Amino acid sequence: MTYKYPNVDLSYPGLYDPYHERQTVVPPFMAQLVDAVAVKYPHWVVRGIRTRNRTTALEVDTFSVLDDSNPRKVLGNIGVTSRFNKNNGIEAVFFVSGHRLEAARNRGSELKTKDLKVVMRALKDFFEPPPVSEQLDDVYEEARDVIAATTRQYKGAVEAARETTFPLMQQYARSNWEHFVDTLEPTDAKVIQDLVIKEDALGAISHALSKFKSDEMLTVLTTDDKYVVRYKERVSAWDSDELPAEVRRRIGMLKLTDVHVVLEGVGVKVRNNGFVIMPPPEGFGFDVKESSDAVPKL
Repeated sequence: MTYKYPNVDLSYPGLYDPYHERQTVVPPFMAQLVDAVAVKYPHWVVRGIRTRNRTTALEVDTFSVLDDSNPRKVLGNIGVTSRFNKNNGIEAVFFVSGHRLEAARNRGSELKTKDLKVVMRALKDFFEPPPVSEQLDDVYEEARDVIAATTRQYKGAVEAARETTFPLMQQYARSNWEHFVDTLEPTDAKVIQDLVIKEDALGAISHALSKFKSDEMLTVLTTDDKYVVRYKERVSAWDSDELPAEVRRRIGMLKLTDVHVVLEGVGVKVRNNGFVIMPPPEGFGFDVKESSDAVPKL
């Protein structure tokens, strides 16, 4: 089927009735837009791609717009659709869609309007080649995204390598500490020494956390001259002189600290009469009593 403008292509296979009972037509409302685009942009091809079935005809309601490159590239689609109007009725409207238009819109992927001038303005803004300044912006932003993505890739590779090599470097530096420190400026040596202190502190606190996970911590509540302890889910009460000296010593140290201050290798005071104590290397040195009858009410 030919059209009155040579750059309007109605040869798309899907536009024909296989039984040849209905003619393929461009209805008047759609023709307004097709004719305007064909005349305004004779170097473009306006190709019908979809029809609506009618009793007597197949009405082409969607066209792809192709540029003049070789091979031609699709700039977007134009066509006719329907929408509800303010009177709750249904009205026919033009639509325009395309990747540049979609990127510029805050909501919806299509522009819908009854105004042919609005459609033609959208074609100028989003189908015609963008201005040089916009193309430069696109190139610049795409390059920035590529470099940013590559940077993240390199950073991930370096971090993975550091996880393997940094412990080896630390091991060498600690094994040759005096020689290593002698190679540094005094300010750099202080930075390294501060790092070692922080790492040792982290190791100590991580060790305490591991004792929680293995349920080896001793929980203590004090009341009058009694100590109520829980160890591995077993609760019992003790007189002061019954507790091992190391446990009493650790409680005494924690009593002198502020609440929620972790005393490395010792434990933490949670409240003035509540403590959680780390086990000494040799263990607590006593068995928790099984009887709970002697546990006082706190």
